[in-house]
Amino acid sequence: MREFREKNKDWHEDDFKLHFGADQEGYKITWTKRKDKVMGLGKYQDEKTNAGVLIALMAADVSKKIYLVGYDYHSKSKQVNNIYKGTVGYVGPQAKAIQPDNWIAHTKKLLNKYETHEFIHVGDNIKELNERDNWINISYEEFNERINNNQI
Repeated sequence: MREFREKNKDWHEDDFKLHFGADQEGYKITWTKRKDKVMGLGKYQDEKTNAGVLIALMAADVSKKIYLVGYDYHSKSKQVNNIYKGTVGYVGPQAKAIQPDNWIAHTKKLLNKYETHEFIHVGDNIKELNERDNWINISYEEFNERINNNQI
């Protein structure tokens, strides 16, 4: 561990907590298991994905037009941008930003599963998803216009 700390002097203590903390065991995509006794996921119980994609899966079973609001993927700073940072079960506020590779990979699986659906991402452009025919990106301003003009 001492050698690792020497090689990673730019790491903040919050980064070590993310990767080595007893309550973290490194960053990972998590899901519920039967032993967790979480109820209400129904047919989605066995989905191995993150919360954002899980709710989008549920929405896609109800509508062919899905708005993805709050899916920022990339941090705008070098630190983690989660609203829960610094709370129990989350990393501290100085931890490095988490790379979005898993979130993007899971989103691609979602887009593949629902090829005839329209997924409208609200916020900054996610270049890794631009090539998808069923993915479009709009600004929050355009989203507000759609709401105000009853175009949702």
